[in-house]
Amino acid sequence: MKKMQIIAALTAVLCSVSVIPVSGMALTSAVETATDHTVQSEPDSPVYAVGISENPDKTDYIIGEELDLTGLKLNGSYQLGELLSCIMDEDYQNLLNSNVPIRIDTSEFYNTKAGTYRIYAMFGNATDSFEVKVFNDQEALLKYKSNNDVSSESIKGDVNGDETFNIADVIMLQKWLLGVPNTNLLNWKAADFCEDDKLDIFDFCLMKRALISNETTQNISPTTQHIGLNHTNEVTELLNNYDLNYYDEIYRDSLSKMFERFNKDGYIYTFVGSDNEGNAITLREDHPNAPIVLMPCMDYEDTGILYHVAYKGKYYQVYYYFTDPAYSASDLWDYLENQRMRYKNIRLIDEKFGIVDSSNDKQFEMCAFYEIDDAHYCKVRTYESEEALIEFLQVLNDDKIEITDNTSSNPVMPVTAQPIGYTDINTAIEAIKISDVSSYPDTDREDYSRMFERFNKDGYIYQVTDNELIKTNENRGTTLFPYARYEDVGVGYFVTFKGNNYHILFYSADADVQAETDGIAAYLKKRMGRSSDKEITLNDWNISLLFSDNGQTYANAFVDENHYFDVIGAVSEEEITDFLKAFEYEKAIF
Repeated sequence: MKKMQIIAALTAVLCSVSVIPVSGMALTSAVETATDHTVQSEPDSPVYAVGISENPDKTDYIIGEELDLTGLKLNGSYQLGELLSCIMDEDYQNLLNSNVPIRIDTSEFYNTKAGTYRIYAMFGNATDSFEVKVFNDQEALLKYKSNNDVSSESIKGDVNGDETFNIADVIMLQKWLLGVPNTNLLNWKAADFCEDDKLDIFDFCLMKRALISNETTQNISPTTQHIGLNHTNEVTELLNNYDLNYYDEIYRDSLSKMFERFNKDGYIYTFVGSDNEGNAITLREDHPNAPIVLMPCMDYEDTGILYHVAYKGKYYQVYYYFTDPAYSASDLWDYLENQRMRYKNIRLIDEKFGIVDSSNDKQFEMCAFYEIDDAHYCKVRTYESEEALIEFLQVLNDDKIEITDNTSSNPVMPVTAQPIGYTDINTAIEAIKISDVSSYPDTDREDYSRMFERFNKDGYIYQVTDNELIKTNENRGTTLFPYARYEDVGVGYFVTFKGNNYHILFYSADADVQAETDGIAAYLKKRMGRSSDKEITLNDWNISLLFSDNGQTYANAFVDENHYFDVIGAVSEEEITDFLKAFEYEKAIF
């Protein structure tokens, strides 16, 4: 099958997820059919996997430079019943133009501050990431490249620079390809087995083959899949009612061991805690990905559960891990330093907490570890200062949630109804008029039916009116959004204005919330928990502005009694105000 035919086929079955790339980026991935893959069941919900096969051409930046993801390539798969489609090493732009829904999350990236940042690729509920660096100036960048230059006389395969090629080098390359934090290849060129001046999955395969040909018998753990969820009750339901047939066959063994480990305990650990002033540790429900993640055992990570949390306006990651019984460490520090994890320079505080400081002179990166019992330990990670981390640890307490019997007879799959991407507004309108939800998973049909009903009740959708300054990006298509916890039913477009990209969404307001609030700022606060940094009046709109920590600016205003717009751009207040002065819209009636 030709490549574009395959992309079109995958697009047809991926209409339950939208592409929401961040504005201001040149993005890039591709699709080929998978062969000899056995599907043993017919699950009702899709299963996703994603992995970055090639980093963008540019990963080093100077302060002020815009993020450019040109050259980014991805691997991934989508499975629904016996239908299996795979993404294999193709520019992301090709998939983007064909409405294949891989989302790029750059919320951790700041081009105004030197440091190391992670960029995330998301496909359904699967996530992978890679690292980019920002330097103060050209001199700092050149110094870094000079210090990290590799020798042409190096040993083939010796990426860790210990002058030998063994299993440790293969594992290090695997971690690097997976985007594991703090994984640095001292000699990347030694892993370029394809000799094409880039590293990807093909180099990894040839590297393993070269190691095997040298009669190495050590095993290499396969890549596995994390599972994202929104609430602890979803976690316990999943642990009670999981079905391995919902997951890709290559992940089932590691996931099975993870589920068995949790169920053997009969409970999961979670966080609690608040200070004397009433500041509580809370789950980050505004996190761009799922705030709770179940993690199978990997080479660099024990089986565990991750919570993205907030405390006093700062963000933290709280991991509860199982210790691996295969290691006979004398204590947690021996386990972390010498046996399982190989952490270095753990500094003890109060004989309870072990601190690992990976900060540099440009950015904080702190981790703290402590033992819970003989079989469990906790890790807290943050990009805040050590003082903030210590303050958080003084408040943090651990709690258990029992994994009780669940009366549900159907296995739980942690996938919710996703936005639907269409090639253009006319295709989206035809889908609304037909309102056929039979091709979607049973668990999502009610959400999509309500979405279509809301659009048909209106009899129109809003669209951006192109003018001399504002142009719709036709390659990005049109997206329909079902009702969700933090999103109303709506329609989205991408436009350009004076060299900047904007994401424009028109939402149908929740009537119950609207009846209890007055004005857009109050509505957004009650409906989504979104704050307002400033309110302005422009073109007869009362506009709420939010300047997010991730560099995005949000502008919201009601366009009529029942609808409001959301304009999003990585721009300044002056730039978004300038855009709003030129912004026009109209009704597309059907």
